[in-house]
Amino acid sequence: MFVRLIPCILVLYRADIIVPTVTSSEGDIRLITDDSPSPLMGRVEIFHDDQWGTVCDDLWDDNDATVVCRQLGLSYVGTATDRGLFGQGANLIWLDGVACNGTEDELTLCPHNYDGQEDCGHEEDAGVICNDIRLTEHFEGVVLVYFDGDWIPVLDNTWNTKDATVVCQQLGIKSLAPRAFASETTYGSSSICDVNCDGTERSLDQCTSSGWGDIHCEQNKVAIVTCGTVRLNGVSDRPNEGTVEIFHANQWGSICDDYWDDKDATVVCRELAIGEFGLAKHESFFGKNDNQIWLDDVQCPGNESSIYDCQHGGLGVHDCVRTEIAGVVCFSATASEPMNQVDHMTTPRYQHSHHVGTTLTDCFTIVLFIGLLISSST
Repeated sequence: MFVRLIPCILVLYRADIIVPTVTSSEGDIRLITDDSPSPLMGRVEIFHDDQWGTVCDDLWDDNDATVVCRQLGLSYVGTATDRGLFGQGANLIWLDGVACNGTEDELTLCPHNYDGQEDCGHEEDAGVICNDIRLTEHFEGVVLVYFDGDWIPVLDNTWNTKDATVVCQQLGIKSLAPRAFASETTYGSSSICDVNCDGTERSLDQCTSSGWGDIHCEQNKVAIVTCGTVRLNGVSDRPNEGTVEIFHANQWGSICDDYWDDKDATVVCRELAIGEFGLAKHESFFGKNDNQIWLDDVQCPGNESSIYDCQHGGLGVHDCVRTEIAGVVCFSATASEPMNQVDHMTTPRYQHSHHVGTTLTDCFTIVLFIGLLISSST
């Protein structure tokens, strides 16, 4: 009892040590991913009139994104995202038609329309990626690195999964199954040449290479990465279940339920790290949507690390309708109930710890109990 009371004594003596007060000011901005704050990428939200709201993607570009990154105190270049890539907000849309030149220190210093007078819906919520590395389609595509004022490609004829792992990690994307490709290039002479990573580096510049910039590079294939982006889009507050969606060609899409079984569902759950077993759901169990259907006839033996590695009919090839969308429910190895611990509703995925030992609820309960004892003794 006394051990549990110690944090409560601290709360009474110095509450700011346990739960520091964080206040938001007019014009503050934040990035939201998985409905939680994210350090490097996410949906842009701005604080105005005592509440958070989103930004419409009309005219939204890399100059606007760079200003967001700068306002957040990041030295990275900003990459703009649109069409609610990081999920749709629920509050008012505060800004529309933002047109920064890229040198401003705050987003509200850019020309814009304000005060919720917008012509957008939340399907047009703007986002950013703050990094000096990017993929041409946000979570997949040609690897580009910002160097000497320009985005230059990585040229590497032996580009492999270890190299791709470093790229996904640097982007902040939690990916258990990054994929690496190399393709004949049409890019100019400026490049990063012949990169070799062991997979443990935190950024691409920690890997060895033959040089950066305007150099003679004998490699003639451009590096391509897919960060294995998969998410569950549900209709309840259970993050372990929902419609399975994958990211391809710069948009989220669904999977048809033809041949969809528990082996396929298990691969998805393991890829998302939210369960060891999966229960397959059919016939748009979690609701219909208007997304593109990216995969059909998926057949996994069950030991794959990614749904991309399973046999299927080809990306974008299907004969399905909106009532045939695949879903999953993920289970842990020891629990009889589905896991419900970590939010994996959108991608990129970050893990956030919410456990703080003795909770404030515990504290207030104990303090109330002590108060009652004192009152009864007087």
